[in-house]
Amino acid sequence: MTVKFDTIRYMPPQFDFNSGPDKIFVDSTNTAFGKGTLVTHFRSGEQHHVFLFEIAHAKQYARVLLQNIEAYEKQYGQVDGRLPTEPMPTPFQYPKNNGEGTDEKK
Repeated sequence: MTVKFDTIRYMPPQFDFNSGPDKIFVDSTNTAFGKGTLVTHFRSGEQHHVFLFEIAHAKQYARVLLQNIEAYEKQYGQVDGRLPTEPMPTPFQYPKNNGEGTDEKK
């Protein structure tokens, strides 16, 4: 299956995403920072890849990544971007019972 990649170009294109090496599917990430750097770990199955960014480049990358995600959502719909530590809202709506069916007095 061939996937065509749409890109938003804010910097001169330096890579043709429709050709080149095989793509790696990322199934989890971790990120940490130190003075002047940001390090990101990408896991793909049993493979691990670690990249070190100069902090200004990391911020540029984050901005371009966010702009691409916003363009994706505009075309395909909202994406759930909660972090694993953020709670998931319940899809169920419960009516307020005002104490009915309990020992609570009105």
